[in-house]
Amino acid sequence: MRLHRLFHVLLAMCLGIALLAGRLLWLQTWGSSPRGAAADATAMSVRQRTQGVTLDPGRGHIADRRGEPLTGETVNGLLLLPGGAERMTDADRRSLARILNVPTMRLVDEWRKVDRPAWWNPDARDGGKSPSPLTPEQAAGIRGLRLSGATVASAVRRYPERRLAAHLVGFVAEQPERMTAMYGQRLTDGQLRLSTPIGASGLELAFDRLLHGAGETRIVSYVDGRGEPLNGLGVKTAGTSNPYYPLRLISTVDAAAQRAVEAAADAAGLTEGAVVVLDVATSDIVAMASRPAYEADRLTPQGSDWANRAIRAVAPGSIMKSFVAAAALEEGVVQPDETFDCDGTYGRYGLTCWKEGGHGHLTFAEALAESCNIAFAEVGERLSGETLQRYGIELGVVGAVGWKGVSDLDGKPLLHLPEEQPGRAFAGSPSAADGGVLAQTAIGQRDARWTPLAAANWMATLVRGGAPASPRAATELQYADGHAAERYDARRLPGGADAISPATSRVLRGMLEGVVASGTGASLQNAAWPLAGKSGTAEATVDGRDVVHQWFIGYGPADKPKYAVAVLAERRPTGSANRATAVFEAVMNALAALPE
Repeated sequence: MRLHRLFHVLLAMCLGIALLAGRLLWLQTWGSSPRGAAADATAMSVRQRTQGVTLDPGRGHIADRRGEPLTGETVNGLLLLPGGAERMTDADRRSLARILNVPTMRLVDEWRKVDRPAWWNPDARDGGKSPSPLTPEQAAGIRGLRLSGATVASAVRRYPERRLAAHLVGFVAEQPERMTAMYGQRLTDGQLRLSTPIGASGLELAFDRLLHGAGETRIVSYVDGRGEPLNGLGVKTAGTSNPYYPLRLISTVDAAAQRAVEAAADAAGLTEGAVVVLDVATSDIVAMASRPAYEADRLTPQGSDWANRAIRAVAPGSIMKSFVAAAALEEGVVQPDETFDCDGTYGRYGLTCWKEGGHGHLTFAEALAESCNIAFAEVGERLSGETLQRYGIELGVVGAVGWKGVSDLDGKPLLHLPEEQPGRAFAGSPSAADGGVLAQTAIGQRDARWTPLAAANWMATLVRGGAPASPRAATELQYADGHAAERYDARRLPGGADAISPATSRVLRGMLEGVVASGTGASLQNAAWPLAGKSGTAEATVDGRDVVHQWFIGYGPADKPKYAVAVLAERRPTGSANRATAVFEAVMNALAALPE
């Protein structure tokens, strides 16, 4: 009986050992990579036991056409560890405070607030997620102290302190809801975190899905269940290694031209508006500036400084006359030497000329130079709404003109300027446009809306003899080794065929040169280059206040065009001098001064 019981006990023990061995075998073979809820629990367990800061989010960077970085600046910062202030001697606290040029008590007080590794940056609004850059002398001095509770570390700061093309490049921000909706699988795989910044505007938004890297690099410390540091484990660097990442987006921006354009626009007093500079040969964006400027760490959802006014549509005013002239000349409803009489009033629709008493007897070419409302209202009525709409689409002032295509990497649609507002000639059906609508539209009022990008592109199209193109903001996405991941070839506008003939283009270019020679652009005669273009003033009401949007669009040098430029000065006082013309001259002079 005793032997029988002993046999059963031994059998039970053997079965238990066999079960444990089987479980161990399963864990070592099939169970080593947890899935589903188990994986989430494992990842959560690790994250709860590590705290740290990001050194490099692994996001791809953006460069100008020659490779000069527009994002991605490596800086040295002071990394503070929890409890580090208490582990320092009084002498070390004083020495560190002296190096940082802050009172010792402020250093200690700020440090005691740290409950996880954080950068020293007491004036930042991001809770220590980004460092306050150290000078080389400061970094060397801190390293010399050999502190145990703080260390000098290098981090990638997304945007340089003095940013270029800020509105075109855009910015990144933490957007957990959008992150979950768009990149749920990458979150599950651990490639991204809810706190990983993603593109919120500009090229950062347009190429967001392509700029994500292989993972971030972090400095982490290990803590127990109560969040207390685990002694002995110290601080470690954690990250991934992939020779192809991060990617780099090569933009069409010329950094030297961008600096010159921004400085010229600011010096000429552009406080609200935009400047667009295109290469006339390709319509590539050489420079793009929007004002007012913004600081990425001070953005608010309600703020308007982040909006890129270069791709926002407003009333064009008299710059629309250059487009109406092109359509009318091409349709043969007017000739450059046809004469008109302007006494200051049109006689219907309540339409008047901007010049009191009128321009008298003048040709159509002179009407463009003097920006006569009466002559263009009459010509506008000779064209149908459908005709103006068709030319508007083909010449790129109706609809969106920015580059659009499909990414070779993921096969999804790709827009270089996803925030671009479409231009328009009419708010309703073009076929319903009566004489009054046509007359008002012909002078750039009523429902007409243009973006500075479209206006500059129209000038480039004119210079090319009527061949329309879609402005590009980028030419190539590169792997880390410099090889192309995909290229963005130049594209024509969807209309395809040239909307106006080279002959019409030549006639109209001569008329635009006349604007500067003897018309509303006469103040540009002393510019560094001979210039051609058209001014415009559009009446508008903003917040119940009457204002004007002032424009100047054109190209230079007039005899051998290199750049097409559009300037918009928004919300200017009624009756004020055309600020856009002054900015246009300053920008063209700055471009003329650039080395070849």
